Amino acid sequence: MLGTSDKRTMLSALLLAWLAFLAFQIVRNLGGGAPAPPEVSVFAPIGARINRGRQLEQTFSTTLYSDFKPARNMSNPFYSIPFVPPPPPDPPTTRPVDLLYQGFFVSSQGVKKAYVLVGDQLVIGPVGSKVVAQYLIAGIAPGAMMIKDGAGKELTVNFNTKTQVVVSIK
Repeated sequence: MLGTSDKRTMLSALLLAWLAFLAFQIVRNLGGGAPAPPEVSVFAPIGARINRGRQLEQTFSTTLYSDFKPARNMSNPFYSIPFVPPPPPDPPTTRPVDLLYQGFFVSSQGVKKAYVLVGDQLVIGPVGSKVVAQYLIAGIAPGAMMIKDGAGKELTVNFNTKTQVVVSIK
């Protein structure tokens, strides 16, 4: 049976062996090959056979590093493009209005006047009076009321029935 200190020692030794194995594999497989032998001219004198100038030019050449330059027209991951919100939608030019014909009464002069609920407001008016925007009362009857828009088109509003009309916003 192993004690606590023996377990720690064994674990440390295994970890050290594993790290040594990884270091060996990394050094062995660095991906490089053996350096190319220098160009040697057979007819050159002994001291001048190796062209050291060409080796230095290859070592410090900028053509090796041109592949590492960032592309000019690509987006940069370190700078964000500013958010430009879309333009706001155009404001509406029309709105719906609910009409509710609630009946009529006849005045002492014999003029019929209609009770019309426009949205939340009560409008009382005779034939020819304005109900909402371009709509005028064209006729009053016990079961229905006729309204006419600015173009002359007539619309029937039945008793106690909501009718929706579209009016322009000014």
